[in-house]
Amino acid sequence: MKLEITVEGETTTADLGQGTFTVGGSAQDAIQIASLPEAFLELRIDGDRLMVKGSDTFTVDEVLSPPGVSRLVLAGERIGLADGISLRQVPEEPGAVKGTSAVLMHLMSDFEDPAEARCATLTCLTGLDVGRRYAMVGDVAELGRGDDVHMRIRDRAVSRRHARLRRVANGFTIEDLQSPNGVFVNGKKVHRQAPLEDGAVIELGHSLLRFRAPKEEPPPEPPPPPEEALAEAEATPSPPSAEPPDSPPQKPKRARSKLELALIGLGVALALVGVVVSFGIASGPGAPAKAAGKLSAPTPAPHVR
Repeated sequence: MKLEITVEGETTTADLGQGTFTVGGSAQDAIQIASLPEAFLELRIDGDRLMVKGSDTFTVDEVLSPPGVSRLVLAGERIGLADGISLRQVPEEPGAVKGTSAVLMHLMSDFEDPAEARCATLTCLTGLDVGRRYAMVGDVAELGRGDDVHMRIRDRAVSRRHARLRRVANGFTIEDLQSPNGVFVNGKKVHRQAPLEDGAVIELGHSLLRFRAPKEEPPPEPPPPPEEALAEAEATPSPPSAEPPDSPPQKPKRARSKLELALIGLGVALALVGVVVSFGIASGPGAPAKAAGKLSAPTPAPHVR
C-alpha cells in the first residue's frame, strides 16, 4: 500500500506491505517523524483495508477520531496527526495488478452494488462491524443496538434505538432519538436533527459511520422548443413513395377510363339506332302486301274447253 506523507509542505511516499506498522518519532517506528511521540499512530494493513488507531486524538478529513479507537480509513482520506503533518492513502491507479488476498478483500468489502448505488448507504468505520455497509432502502431508517431497527450496530455504547435517518425533499437528515450518548456529525453534536451531506461522518457511541448519498441519475434532456421542432420537421426529407418510379400518374388513368365509357356508350347508342331503323323499314307501306302475297297465292282461273 502506498502512503503519501506530508510534513511542513514537503511530501514523500512510503510503500508498506501487509501487517502492522507505527508512525512516530522513535527509531523503532516504521515511519519516523521527529516531532511526533513514539508510536503515535498504529497502521494495520489487511489487503486493501487500512485501519488506524492513535495514542492521542487525530483527525480523518478534519473529523476528530478519539484515541484508542481503531477505525477504517478509505483511500484518499487524509489523516491529520499534528499541525502541518498528515498521511494519505494513495488510491490505486486504474489497471493496477492486485494480489489474491487483495482481490478477495475488494470483492468482499469494497464492491459497490449497483442497487446500493441508487440508495443512501452507511459504511461502518470502527468497531465489530467495521467495513460493513448498510443500505437505506426506504425513506426512513432507524439505527441502534436493538433487534427491531433497520441498521443494527454492535456497540454497547449505542442505544437500542439511537438515531433515525430520514429522506426529505432536499436531501437527508439524522435525528437523535434522545440517546444518552448523543449523535455527532463531523464532530458536532446533533440537537434534535441535522442535515447530512455526502461523505459526512456520523458518530454513535464508539462507532463511526461514513454516509454516502445515492447517485442520482442524470435528468432526461428537455424537448426542443416548438420553433426548433418545427424547423427540424421541415428540414427532414419526406420518405420516398411506395409506388415504383415507372408507374403512370393517376390522372391519365382516370381520363382513359372516361373515354372508354364514352365509347361504350356511343356503341350502345348506335346499336339501338340500328335496331330502330331496321324495325322501321320492316314495318313500311309495302310490307303488308308483300306479306299477304306470300301468305295467299292467287287462285288460278278455271280451264274451259
